[in-house]
Amino acid sequence: MKKTSIISICIALLFCTLQHSFAQKINTQFGIYETVPLNDLRPFSENLSKFILNQELDTDSPVLGYVSINNAAYFDSLFTEASTPKMHLMLTKPNKNSSGSSYAIIALKEEAFIDISDISKTIPRVGAVEIRFNYKGTKKWAEMTNANTGKIVAFTVNNEIWSLPMVNAEIRSGVAMIAGIVDEKTAADLSKLLNSAISK
Repeated sequence: MKKTSIISICIALLFCTLQHSFAQKINTQFGIYETVPLNDLRPFSENLSKFILNQELDTDSPVLGYVSINNAAYFDSLFTEASTPKMHLMLTKPNKNSSGSSYAIIALKEEAFIDISDISKTIPRVGAVEIRFNYKGTKKWAEMTNANTGKIVAFTVNNEIWSLPMVNAEIRSGVAMIAGIVDEKTAADLSKLLNSAISK
């Protein structure tokens, strides 16, 4: 009887562990997106004036403007505008700019060019997370960087932008970096989260 109870408890624990692991894989979303410059979004971008705090923006930049933390809820109403083009709008982490603490609104292509299935593993670094792509991801990363040389791309995790690097050249090494992470613990936690979501 005691033996049966122990086996039942072990099976229950195993089931809970697998369920938690499966939930993490389902819930963690990663993407590397091509961005859409402000210049390509007119006249839609002109309708953003009620949301934008800083009007002096680079038209070659994917930053559509800024919304204050207190007014971040207004961001959702952009999706109800009839003139919204086929793209994915996302907020960055809060930043300090000339208007105070705010989120930047970034325009991304509708679908991620690279997703979690393209990664073999990640490694935490000082102020960064190194991404090592699998064979398929390496080819896609080379193609993406070749097509976007001189442009900004966006690294996202769970619908939040972590990094907006400028692509300087085609990258064939199969390695990318999520840079600008505030501390080692955050880098380690992010790497662990991504590694737990990678299909083995």
